[in-house]
Amino acid sequence: MPEFQKHLLVDGWNIIRSEAAMSKAFSELGQDSAKKMLAARLSPIHDIFGYRLTIVYDGKGDEISIEKIGQSDTFCEVYTPSSLTADELIEQYCANSKNPKSITVASRDNLIRLTAMGFKVESITASQLLGWADDAASHARKKYDAVRKNASDEWKKASSPFADIESRIKKSGPKGGAAK
Repeated sequence: MPEFQKHLLVDGWNIIRSEAAMSKAFSELGQDSAKKMLAARLSPIHDIFGYRLTIVYDGKGDEISIEKIGQSDTFCEVYTPSSLTADELIEQYCANSKNPKSITVASRDNLIRLTAMGFKVESITASQLLGWADDAASHARKKYDAVRKNASDEWKKASSPFADIESRIKKSGPKGGAAK
């Protein structure tokens, strides 16, 4: 395992608003539906490629709040306090990182991406992020299909507990008579 884990920081509302289906869910079904869609779409990057994944949203209140997505400590949503925007939190994280090469920032906001790159942090657009997520999901499906096929092939190769009986039935023919 590497010394550090790659960390993907996602500008949440920005990514949601950049994609038609998530933006529509946001408008018609509410914030929670759109956030769930984004987390589900990005989960293969976390699950397949092992990235620490943080989706940052503008929040409210006096403190930063962190909510885990699922059971993993490495996949979460972060809500900024009302005094700080998601953009500012992402910028501060990049500025203070001891290992900026381990970070990737995803946003459709050019200023956020340029600022991140100024701190030697990799930066990707919303369309690059969503394409990456789709590729990761496709990779997961192919891997799953290969495992299922292998298990099915192994099952077919395994001898049946009825193999001897089946063999005798085939040799003897119908109703116990000899095969012609």
